[in-house]
Amino acid sequence: MPGGEKTKIANRQPDQQTNPSRRMRIYFQGSLSPLLNYLVAFKQNFFCWLKKAPLLPVLFLLLFLLSLVGPIYGFVRLPSQKQMTVHIIGTKNFGEETVFDRKIKVRVGATAGEALDQAAKIEMAGSYIETIKGIKGDQTEYWFYYLNGVMANVFAHGYKLYPGDIQHWDFHDWTSYVMGPSAMTGYFPEPCLHGYKGRVVPTTVVYAPGFNKEAQRLKNKLLNSGVQNVRVKEMPALTVKEKESHNLFLIGLASSPLIKELNQVFQKREVIYFTQNKIIIRNYKGKTGAIYGAGYGILQAAQNPWNPKGNLACEGMVWVVSGLDEPGVKRAANLLINHSEKLKNTFAVVVGQEKVIKAPVTSKGIKVLTVQGKGII
Repeated sequence: MPGGEKTKIANRQPDQQTNPSRRMRIYFQGSLSPLLNYLVAFKQNFFCWLKKAPLLPVLFLLLFLLSLVGPIYGFVRLPSQKQMTVHIIGTKNFGEETVFDRKIKVRVGATAGEALDQAAKIEMAGSYIETIKGIKGDQTEYWFYYLNGVMANVFAHGYKLYPGDIQHWDFHDWTSYVMGPSAMTGYFPEPCLHGYKGRVVPTTVVYAPGFNKEAQRLKNKLLNSGVQNVRVKEMPALTVKEKESHNLFLIGLASSPLIKELNQVFQKREVIYFTQNKIIIRNYKGKTGAIYGAGYGILQAAQNPWNPKGNLACEGMVWVVSGLDEPGVKRAANLLINHSEKLKNTFAVVVGQEKVIKAPVTSKGIKVLTVQGKGII
């Protein structure tokens, strides 16, 4: 507004015509006076009637009025006062650096955003959580969050938490990873245990010929971890419905039909993929970070790409336990079954003899974890 116009308005004297507050006050006084008089008269007449009325009709009237309280209370339901414990983790650079790791109590029905606000200082940019503990998103790096290992498809203040939910926030480069990684391996056996938005879909372990033993051991591992409704099937026996709607564990060579099909998705957006008889690990910028060959296996999870609602519908996850040869597949399976604690905060891994390579390759270079003991070959 030009300065001259602003000065003219500021210099006007408030009167009945120009003062909005006064006009509104006069209007409401004039409009509400009859209504207030009516309510006062009704109150006086009602209590006079109660004094003179027979006892039985009065009791019926009071019971009727009380019967209205339930529906009104249900319609205007207050936030729950009950509490539950949730686990919240924050990391940088695809799990490379831990920023915070807390278990806190929140009210039942709290959102992921409300819980995060209790765990760490946050700043919003519209509906987005832009800054956590002073780490602010920009044009190249931002905060992404995962619920039970699944990249969420709603704003954090729109996700209602359920008991047992684990939310993970990771601050990483998003110029090449806007749509991925779509899931994390670091929360095995999630989401088979607590699901997403409280909904848990069935779990099927699917194996290629020669890997039945690994499939049965993985089933037992899942059951011992508390997962229910686990079945085992050979790849050709998998139904279309199971393929589209279940949590799947695919165990087999990279050349297996289902894994070849899934690898097309991996090549587009995930951090590990197969090509020309090699295993490629991308770096934090989406470029080739490392290459591995025979004897290596992979553990990688992604949201179910065969779901009719889309591959980011948060309804089912597909785990790939694979490799270029049999030793590689078995090493990946043995790590998952016997040393899943090594996967904490990881997005995906390549597994060699007594070592685990985290993916993607971060700005600090290749991170190798040494694994020794039962089950590593």
